[in-house]
Amino acid sequence: MREAHAELRALMSSVADPDVLTRLGSISSILQPEPDSSAVWLTAREVDVLSLVALGFSYAEVARLHLSPQRVKIYMRVIAGRLGAH
Repeated sequence: MREAHAELRALMSSVADPDVLTRLGSISSILQPEPDSSAVWLTAREVDVLSLVALGFSYAEVARLHLSPQRVKIYMRVIAGRLGAH
């Protein structure tokens, strides 16, 4: 589900039609759960990256979300810092 949501958001970045973009945004907001105020806050993109890495995808494979492998590495550093992980 997260991978499909990530693909939807990636698709949104390539859509120029404002009506289609609005509809895709509505679908995206339905798929994204409400944040818990007591939880560690990660952006939707950080959750996508972390989910794929947790599933065993390499940084190069995660980069198919229209990111460079270097950008994935940066995301993972930020995520680790927010989660207090090493």
